[in-house]
Amino acid sequence: MRYAKLLFIGVFFVSSAGYPQAPAPKSDEATQPESAETTENARSFFVFPLAVSLLGVGSFYGLTAGVNKLTGTDIDITLAKTFGRIDAHGGLITGIPVVPSKLYIDVSYGRINEGFFETEYARGIEKADVYVEKIEAYGLRFELKYYPFEWWTIRPGFAQTEAEINEYTYNGNEVDLNDTDIASINTDYIFTETDITLLDNKERPTKGAIATLGALYESGRAEESDQLTLSYKVSGYVPVATSLVWANTIFGSDATVLNEKYGEPSDIRSKLGSNCSDISNQSHRDRCEDWQDDYVHYQSASNRNGSAYALGGSRYLRSYREGRFRGAHSRAFSSELRWTLSETLGIPYFTNSGRAIDLVPFWDVGFVNDFESKLYDSARNSFGASLRAYFSPTVIRLAYATGEEGDGIYLTAGAAW
Repeated sequence: MRYAKLLFIGVFFVSSAGYPQAPAPKSDEATQPESAETTENARSFFVFPLAVSLLGVGSFYGLTAGVNKLTGTDIDITLAKTFGRIDAHGGLITGIPVVPSKLYIDVSYGRINEGFFETEYARGIEKADVYVEKIEAYGLRFELKYYPFEWWTIRPGFAQTEAEINEYTYNGNEVDLNDTDIASINTDYIFTETDITLLDNKERPTKGAIATLGALYESGRAEESDQLTLSYKVSGYVPVATSLVWANTIFGSDATVLNEKYGEPSDIRSKLGSNCSDISNQSHRDRCEDWQDDYVHYQSASNRNGSAYALGGSRYLRSYREGRFRGAHSRAFSSELRWTLSETLGIPYFTNSGRAIDLVPFWDVGFVNDFESKLYDSARNSFGASLRAYFSPTVIRLAYATGEEGDGIYLTAGAAW
């Protein structure tokens, strides 16, 4: 189900917001004498306000703080707390050295005390009723980062999440589910990713490319099939003119069911154990039946076919709700023109400082379907523009996007993908 995957992708917000990560190894040529390392390895502290607005979630805000070079080596610690539509906290420790300059450990923990997420139980690009889920969840993640070469990273690891749905609302009214048995979603993950990075600058690339391959195995879910998800992402950067870069990204994800559970709608209805006909209020009974039909349709398809990485919101289709499109196969293409305004206009504070402001018009197109043979039958598009302010240690993105299902404005932190 999407809750565990959303938590796996997003609750470790301190790691996805652009905060310090285990450093890439330095080449021998770049090694400095010991006397010059004092400044480089000096301990430093930071406090950073956090404000995020996502379509289908809403706004949440908070504070993140941490310390870099905790022991004068590569260890960084970041803590964060959010309020609003997502009341959560988390922590991240990166750069724990096992073999300096070669092998590091990252550990992160996150807990959503209360979060509200819009969802519709639809597959592919079909539409269904939109519900707001009130959930609580936690997640724990361990990751190794191995650098065989400066340009090659291998990142195996494992994670565990648990999510519980406490309430559904529809048009502001709680949905009476008549004691429906919806189990907690406990998920175990084993994953690995590998990156080939050939960029002139990892923070703000102007030329080069980066390619990522990934594999994710999900198991342990009581009412959901075990599955394997394979994914890839390739990004390329071409300097077009002074202060202007053309960036393109291709993304793909495919899920395969390995241990099918509850693949038939009748099995799921039996497991839910809810009899909506016992509800005396006619409108409440109708809404219970509508919710159950939507849920059974979605979950039986997911259990038979699997669910790859969703598209929407912060994942490629920026004018749609977060995680709007779900299916066994997903593809996306994004094209951006990144124009550095601060250099062109000579904006004070940003010019010649390592900071920058970019204006970024973009186009996203995405495809999602349960059947690979029908994947490209229908597409969804997003068009828009983003203002990005680059600070240390992160980037703030304010964007407007429009598409077939409407438009929206969002505010996020961290790299675009």
